[in-house]
Amino acid sequence: MKAYPVLSTRSGKAVANQYILDGNNCKTFQSYDSVIATYDYNTMTLTFGEDYNRSRTTSKYLNKFLQDELSIHGKTAQQLIDAGHYDRSNGANIHVRFDASL
Repeated sequence: MKAYPVLSTRSGKAVANQYILDGNNCKTFQSYDSVIATYDYNTMTLTFGEDYNRSRTTSKYLNKFLQDELSIHGKTAQQLIDAGHYDRSNGANIHVRFDASL
């Protein structure tokens, strides 16, 4: 698994304690030691962890992860969880769920 820092949209520099993990056909956004969200390419499932709305900073970089990594725009994590899916314009739907054990 490869880990790389989230980059600031303003400065382009690495943001402290915010990471993207890439491997095993999954992409994961991690803030500090908490898994915030994971996308499984095999099952096309986006799973949010218990701390997805921990702080404004976590939410800011979670939204960046959703936009940059999954091309999900204009939806909050709560809206995605409530809907249970995200319909992409290309017809490929993403299943969305919440898992407090992440």
